Amino acid sequence: MKSTKKLLVAVILVGLACTAYAKDKSGIAKIDNLYRAFVKDGNSTLNLPEYGQSIKLQAVALEVRDSMSGDAFLSVGAKANGKELARLVFDDEDALANIQPGQQILAECEMGFSSGTNYIPFESCQIK
Repeated sequence: MKSTKKLLVAVILVGLACTAYAKDKSGIAKIDNLYRAFVKDGNSTLNLPEYGQSIKLQAVALEVRDSMSGDAFLSVGAKANGKELARLVFDDEDALANIQPGQQILAECEMGFSSGTNYIPFESCQIK
């Protein structure tokens, strides 16, 4: 029983540490920190505290692409010409028109569900 309680406490503390690590003092989450927590949790957003929450996110635009359904999304990473870490879907696709590859962006988005993908999905995004 004691070992179960210790394990539960350890899991909670690790989760809190990942959350604190993902955001800076201004409350803005950096994509590389979120991605590390995502990978550590088995490429799943389900157990991340940000899942289903609206968060401010800082990232670097990589490219605007179209999904299989034809909706546009912004592929982002931690640095220009870097690995895709997340995909941002905007409510207003016109917001994507002025975004250039390599540009630092600040967006407010809701973290979507993902399990087994190599990127974090974000929905209902707005440029801030």
